[in-house]
Amino acid sequence: MEQPGFCQYCGAALVPGSRFCEACGKPVAQVAEPPTPPLQPAQIIAPPSGATSAPMMWAIGSCAVVSIVIAILAALALSGYVLSQQGSVSQARGTMTRTVMPSVPLPIVTTPVPAVTTSIADVPLATPSLTQPAAQMPPMDKTPADSVVSGNILIEDGRGAMGGYEGDTIQASVTYTATSRVASVAEMRTVRGCWESTLQDAAWEPFVRQKTFPVRVILNWSGFSVSVQYRDAQGNLSPAYCADINVEGMPRPPTTAPAAAAPTTPTATPSLTQPAAQTSPSPAGATYDLYVRRIDYQPTGANLVAGQPIRFNIMIATDIYPPAGPLFPTSRFRWRPGSTYNWTEAFCPADTHYAKCDSTFEFTYGQPGTYEFEVEADPRGEIAETNKANNRGSVTIQVRQAAATAPPTAVPSTPVGGPVPGAISVFFTIRDGSPTGWVYDKQGIKHTPAYNTISGISVSPGDRIVLQTDTARFSLLFDCSTTPGTFSPCDFSADSTANLPREIRAVKNGMSAFLNISRADNWAGVRPGFAPQRYPADPILRILFSW
Repeated sequence: MEQPGFCQYCGAALVPGSRFCEACGKPVAQVAEPPTPPLQPAQIIAPPSGATSAPMMWAIGSCAVVSIVIAILAALALSGYVLSQQGSVSQARGTMTRTVMPSVPLPIVTTPVPAVTTSIADVPLATPSLTQPAAQMPPMDKTPADSVVSGNILIEDGRGAMGGYEGDTIQASVTYTATSRVASVAEMRTVRGCWESTLQDAAWEPFVRQKTFPVRVILNWSGFSVSVQYRDAQGNLSPAYCADINVEGMPRPPTTAPAAAAPTTPTATPSLTQPAAQTSPSPAGATYDLYVRRIDYQPTGANLVAGQPIRFNIMIATDIYPPAGPLFPTSRFRWRPGSTYNWTEAFCPADTHYAKCDSTFEFTYGQPGTYEFEVEADPRGEIAETNKANNRGSVTIQVRQAAATAPPTAVPSTPVGGPVPGAISVFFTIRDGSPTGWVYDKQGIKHTPAYNTISGISVSPGDRIVLQTDTARFSLLFDCSTTPGTFSPCDFSADSTANLPREIRAVKNGMSAFLNISRADNWAGVRPGFAPQRYPADPILRILFSW
């Protein structure tokens, strides 16, 4: 048996006599030597006509020619093997020299010559060195079948959610487990987030069973995640593992009762033809500047007809905010569709991602005419601002009379999803696996979702919130922000119309409440401290009720 010079698996140079490749560990294939053909007796072949050599000399010449042919074939086979190892002659040496043999008639040779076949696909183009670089870390969530080191990671024992009050810093407990088939697990590297590149740059530290991470709580929902990779005493690496958890931020309850305001003489609301009253300079430390950035409505132009619902979208924004956040403060705004209408007040929740507040609703003008639709940010002066003179905005709306030939607009009968007189009406449904719906407030104004959230629904003690749906099964949580007694019922989960209350009654002033709705059997986990209540998972329709 003959040993090849290079490993057929990785291309590394083989040590003579070795049974395994030192680079990849694969067994060395032994190549059988071609059988030596038996010697054939020399044949006496008559020389061609005109030759002067003796018959014996011609036979010897024939044998020499046969030897030359065999040597040429062997050289060609060897050169082909070298070419396959080096890519090409022109690449290896820069030039290629070809030898042209003279055209000499050769006798027919009957001695068999073994064929040598070399496949380029089986021979690597480059021979790696024996010192290989460290193996790259496996991709996230992909565990090799032959991984020597394996493990796991859990946040809060695998729960789906944790929570606290807005602005608090809570501690997330992270549990690490790992085993190795060949040695003890000695080290690990762990970071916040599930980015593999960040984990690869992290420093190694001694393996521990548990660590805690501080988590800053923001209003509504956010996420927290941790990733880890393990290494045993022999330097074997595990795949990278990642775990995450939802974080619920609840509004903080008031700590002290607000000071009673000094009696003031009521003043008339400035009309559009009068300049807004100048206010005194803002107190020191003011960090916001609220203003009306946008008032959009549909339909527009000639399509605005009396008796037709108009969909409004209002945005209150600020270009100034404190570095520590939130980018937008918890605040109020109000609007009215004309100077002869009453103001309607709405609520804006704090926002840590955008310096704005969006609100969408519908209104119908009963008579044709020209109307000035007005919006005012922070009408009660509760937010410290650098400039309160720019808190108002307005648009002029032309409403025309419907054509005489047009039939009167029929009001569709909507037994489910319509407004309930004297109550706040909530309607939700599931469309293509995602929740949607709307809310009619006590004035009969329809509010629709903006970014999967309906806000600005104000409640007072004694108000009724009627729940309506055309969906038999769903995932729902009514979250009273850990202030029981403000609503009845308060803090409950429901998964079908069978256990969904027909209405919720506002009992007393307190914190904001959240109605979270998702499709059927789409839960994120048990709500900590409120079992058996559960959190719906995304996608979620959130409806915010504020006092």
